[in-house]
Amino acid sequence: MEYRRFHPPKNRKNELIRKVKETFNIDLEGKDIEVMENERIVYLVDKLPAFFEEQNSLYPTICGIIRLELKKGLIVIDEGAVKALSKGADLFAPGVIEYKCSESVGGTVLAVSLSNYPIALLKMLVSCEEAKGMRKGKIAKNVHCIGDEIWAICKQFGFRLEKI
Repeated sequence: MEYRRFHPPKNRKNELIRKVKETFNIDLEGKDIEVMENERIVYLVDKLPAFFEEQNSLYPTICGIIRLELKKGLIVIDEGAVKALSKGADLFAPGVIEYKCSESVGGTVLAVSLSNYPIALLKMLVSCEEAKGMRKGKIAKNVHCIGDEIWAICKQFGFRLEKI
């Protein structure tokens, strides 16, 4: 898929810097910020695809989480869930091995394999506390995974999957 790549106007750049500071407590002041745009918007920070927008929400990419050392709650998943989530599926309770999170509804967590590789960024449909008691049902929506277009952009910029 073809993206248009450009440096954002000053007001858009300042808005992103403010939003990232408020949401993730990361200061992007003085960093080189670029935008990659098609149906999706991906923000590059010093040539790293670090953030993306989806439905007016700002999310970190998996490569951004690792390189910028963002602290995220974790959900350890089994191999069946790894295969499903890496293809874009949502997370259901039976695929969970362990919860290492405290996020509430709407918060984001990182799904990781048993060997600690990140698989997907998930938006919680129930709180982590509530999810711990669930044995069936959908607990989180997949917003970004290692099999999607955003991950392909991370790979284009030389990023390889790393343990967290």
